[in-house]
Amino acid sequence: MAKKASLDDILAKYGGDGAMVMHSTGIKALDDISGGGLMEGALYAFWGEQGTGKSSLCAQIARKFCEEGYRVAYIDSEKSLNKVQMDIYGLTKYYEEGLLLHLDKVITLAQCDEVNTFFAEDGSVKLIIIDSETELLAKDVSEIDVEGKSIGEHARQSQAMLTKLKCLVHEKNLIAIVMFQARANILTTPSYGASDKKQAGGFSAKHVPDAILQIARGASLKDAEGNKIGHIMRMVYEKNKIAAPATIEQE
Repeated sequence: MAKKASLDDILAKYGGDGAMVMHSTGIKALDDISGGGLMEGALYAFWGEQGTGKSSLCAQIARKFCEEGYRVAYIDSEKSLNKVQMDIYGLTKYYEEGLLLHLDKVITLAQCDEVNTFFAEDGSVKLIIIDSETELLAKDVSEIDVEGKSIGEHARQSQAMLTKLKCLVHEKNLIAIVMFQARANILTTPSYGASDKKQAGGFSAKHVPDAILQIARGASLKDAEGNKIGHIMRMVYEKNKIAAPATIEQE
């Protein structure tokens, strides 16, 4: 007959003390609104329109983790972290040293799930970055239809992948950042006066992550001659179980 679990057994297996282990992102503005950085055991969703700086933000976070001696797995489905970008963000040496693991041949959600599971079980990676979920396919290229019928399947597979990743992150005390490209809301149309708001991914993108950071483009930055040199990045936590909701702008 199996031994009945005691309260001490249950607490030893599932109990916690509420402690939070935070890691600085290296970006003061982001640390200030996120409660000190990124928390171990948390899944973050970063979303926004193209050109708002999501990939740049994640490249800087990856560099900070590598500087601290942590290994980072960067799943680059958008191929945004090429050699030129690595040089710009000071990541080349960490790539050469093996602290930055760059994976740019992950094409499908199933492949992404396989990679996430491997790194979580391997135990050598502290931070997983997926850039981006939106670019991952629900099917292998040879199986894609031309009528767009895979949209619902993408949402279902994404829900499964993200839910599993959240469980792995919580269990192994890892940190994961999943990026989403904003999409037009197909349920509204400006011609009838409805809002054409952008939204990030499907149902899972709103409910699975522990924290959701919206990234938007603010005012342009110009040099003394009036040439555009960048823009202010506006960051808003729409959901954050770690710190109080806040908004901040970063040059």
